[in-house]
Amino acid sequence: MSTPLQESLITLGSQKLAVKIYGDANLPSIIALHGWCDNAASFDLLAPMLSHVRIIAVDLPGHGFSSSRNSDAGYYIWSNVADVMAVADYFQLEKFSLLGHSMGGAIATLLAALFPSRINKLLLLDAVGPLSTSQEDAPNQMLRALEQLQTLKPDYHNHYADFGSAVNARAEKGLTQQAATILGKRGIVQDELGYYWNLDARLQCVNLLSLTEEQVAVFIRQIQCACLLIAAPAYWHGNKKAWFDQRCTYFHDLVVYELPGGHHQHLEGQVEAVAALINNFLGY
Repeated sequence: MSTPLQESLITLGSQKLAVKIYGDANLPSIIALHGWCDNAASFDLLAPMLSHVRIIAVDLPGHGFSSSRNSDAGYYIWSNVADVMAVADYFQLEKFSLLGHSMGGAIATLLAALFPSRINKLLLLDAVGPLSTSQEDAPNQMLRALEQLQTLKPDYHNHYADFGSAVNARAEKGLTQQAATILGKRGIVQDELGYYWNLDARLQCVNLLSLTEEQVAVFIRQIQCACLLIAAPAYWHGNKKAWFDQRCTYFHDLVVYELPGGHHQHLEGQVEAVAALINNFLGY
């Protein structure tokens, strides 16, 4: 596996964002956004196979080497949009593409809708935009979120006896041992009590507020760039399938490929196939 060219820590007020960069600065840039409770190492296997572009992989707030949000700030998807644009401005990227897995794909979708003049292409890995809540369910969601925040222990971490045990705990949630180890090298830290995943506890809480499906549709229909979606059908079976198919109809210019495997195809099992599809879509 190739060593990343550079690690950077970007200071945005009280927020510090860590980024992992693969490729030379003179190459076309892609900002890569990982999924919920992952980190920038999510792209460690894929990025070296995308040799014609520079990948700027971000540890989103509360993940990896990035700092957590202030106590009076929440983990809202629109806050991440502002963070990513600040990263783009930091690297002086007038035009760039977006690569997003899962939650990162949801963020990337909103970015492409909001800043069409700056986004070249949108590359989605098993993601079709942000989760939505019906307006009827919004009060219950907000109530649940407030109840969770009231009982939350912000400094609590689930400790493990050693690094391997922490990796195993993540693997048991649906990752291969190799994939969990890759994420763990960036996400597991040690203190006097043992090893733990360095994730803000608030990430486990329900959002106070989400977009409605109608609002999500408006955002996606505003996207002007060409979009690639690489999906894992096994992840969208059952009740998710109709929702997934409906989401795809919102895009004006979407190419969809389906690959066998799980939700982390870009990190396990289908890495070469994912890379080939991305390179072909980008014209390399």
